[in-house]
Amino acid sequence: MKRILISALLFATPLLLCAGCKDDNKGGGDITPKEYPTVIPATDRFPAVAWHGVRHDFATPERFLEAQQMGITLNYSRLVNLETALKALDAAATTDVKLIVECEELYNDDKRADAVRTLMTHEALGGYFMEDEPAPDRFEDIGRRIREIEAIDPNHICYCNIFPTLTAETYQAWKMNGYTDYVRDFIRKAKPQFLSFDEYPVHTDRMDGTVGQILVKGTWYPTLETARNEARRNGLELWAFMLTCPHTAYPQPTMDHLRLQAYSDLAYGAQVLQCFTYWVPEVENNDFWQYRDAPITLDGTRTETYDLVKAMLDEVQQVAWIFRGATVESVFHSRPGGTIPDLTTQLTSLPECVESLTLRNGSQALVSILANHGFRFMLLQNTDVSNKMQCMIRLKEGVRRVNRDGTVTLANEDEEIQTIAPGDVRIYMW
Repeated sequence: MKRILISALLFATPLLLCAGCKDDNKGGGDITPKEYPTVIPATDRFPAVAWHGVRHDFATPERFLEAQQMGITLNYSRLVNLETALKALDAAATTDVKLIVECEELYNDDKRADAVRTLMTHEALGGYFMEDEPAPDRFEDIGRRIREIEAIDPNHICYCNIFPTLTAETYQAWKMNGYTDYVRDFIRKAKPQFLSFDEYPVHTDRMDGTVGQILVKGTWYPTLETARNEARRNGLELWAFMLTCPHTAYPQPTMDHLRLQAYSDLAYGAQVLQCFTYWVPEVENNDFWQYRDAPITLDGTRTETYDLVKAMLDEVQQVAWIFRGATVESVFHSRPGGTIPDLTTQLTSLPECVESLTLRNGSQALVSILANHGFRFMLLQNTDVSNKMQCMIRLKEGVRRVNRDGTVTLANEDEEIQTIAPGDVRIYMW
């Protein structure tokens, strides 16, 4: 029920595949000839959240349209009070962007119910903001507020985002054994409508805003594994992030960085992508945080990051038909001669569509097998954010490649030696 509600809210237009074409290649191995789409028409945007989205003091139809044109479907920003929230909702109503509302009345036990009744009928409402990165002692109160709002308005989401993997000392202080305990306790006590977590894997070895060595956090894939497993176990959609605002040790994002995050999120089954942040956050101690160069600056100026994130979200949109509503059957990692991330599963046998696969020159890869629309898909991703991946791959007859523009073509004439850019993917279907 919750999944249907959320999908209807964020992905309203039905997905339409074009008429299939007969597969004239008789195939080989276990691949059965079938009708397959050759061109995938445009669909609604893959759901995307703008964290620190259009600010209340810039809330005009033009600014929400600008966010929509970047690919945003949900806008979260602090809207001060109910009056300000209603003005922002009116401005957003002229666009396809819906708002996750945070205002002081929603945090007041005496005013919450009336605020929900006032907001719930607005056409631009997406949902209600509960809390960000709560400690375990906040879970029951969050759950209480979610139940109270759901009893009045069952048709909009209650948004809460949790921590990624933290330190062993933190879990010891919370009397927990690790991240799995944290996630399970949150789901059990808060009973969320979906599972959202933040993790920004690409960082440098410096904190002063200069570019040092680019690294990928060792907690990145363990966090994804845990979040995916617990979301599946509880029948919840998974929502995940891309970093779009450099700060502290997090560098200015590149397309390689965004692809690593977006495609790994999709490979693990994320149904919504979130951008942290859309607008540069206004904080008191920015000498420490060094927030800068988000898609929109504090004074409302558009930056080059806007175009970069738009390009990434447009790219995701071309293959959204694969990932929206997909079943992730399995996720594997491979790194010949090296170790794979903690909690992940080693690729020990080849996917059904592959005759042979060899990684070369220290390359590392993620392999995700998904099912959707009566087809199966393999996503092969380079999980190195700095180096190209070289691999030798031989596919079975009849396998198709999904191109970056969404078209589908035969893959058996592809070069056997593939070079995949950092964070990038190849997608195959059969």
